[in-house]
Amino acid sequence: MKITPISTSYMNSIATDIQGIAKTLDKTESYEIAQIAINNLYAISEQVDSLLDAPLAEKKSQTPYKKQFLFLSCPYTANTTEEMQKNLAISQYATIFLMKKGFDVFNPLSHGTNILQYSDTDFYKHYTPYFNWHEMNCRIMAMCDAFIWLDDPKRTPKSNGMLAEVKQAIQLGLPILGLKPNKTNMFDFEIYKKASEKTSPFPITATII
Repeated sequence: MKITPISTSYMNSIATDIQGIAKTLDKTESYEIAQIAINNLYAISEQVDSLLDAPLAEKKSQTPYKKQFLFLSCPYTANTTEEMQKNLAISQYATIFLMKKGFDVFNPLSHGTNILQYSDTDFYKHYTPYFNWHEMNCRIMAMCDAFIWLDDPKRTPKSNGMLAEVKQAIQLGLPILGLKPNKTNMFDFEIYKKASEKTSPFPITATII
C-alpha cells in the first residue's frame, strides 16, 4: 500500500479563501487592495503545493518501522448514549479495516473511551470534554505518517473534535485521506480515490494505491 497525493476538493477552507480573494479583485478599484489580494493568492498557492506534495512525515532518525502510521479521526459525540456507542463501534471497525490493510493505526476514541470506562467520577467529569484530550492527540498525530478521517454525512461535518484534528493535520503537513463506510456492511470501508467523492467538507489530499 502506498499513500499518494491527489487533487484537493473545492469545498474546503482554502477554496473559500480563493473565492473571497476573487470577489475582492472583481470589485476593487484600488491598486493597493488588489496587490494585497494577489500576494494572498501566492501564499495560498504555496500552501496548496505543500498539501499536495507533502511526503510521508520524515523521521529525524532512522527507525526499524516498516508500517505506515495513520491517525484515524471519527465522530463520537451524539445526543444519546446509544448513538455514541454506535459511533465508537464504527470507529473500531474502521481501525480493524485499516490494520488489515497493513497500517499501524491510532484511534483516539479507542484510547479515550477505554480509559474513561475505568475512571472515577471526578476524572470522568474533568476529562469527558474533548479539549482535555486534544493536546495528547496532537502529540501522537505529530508522529504519524498520514491522517485519515471517517466520512459520515450526518455526524462528521458537525464534529468539533474532528475539525480540530483536521486543522492540526493540515498544520503538520500530513497527507489527508478520507474513509467511507459501506452502507450494507458495517465491517467494510472504502478509501476515497478522489476528493470530489466525499460528502463532508473536510479536505482530502492523498489516497492509497
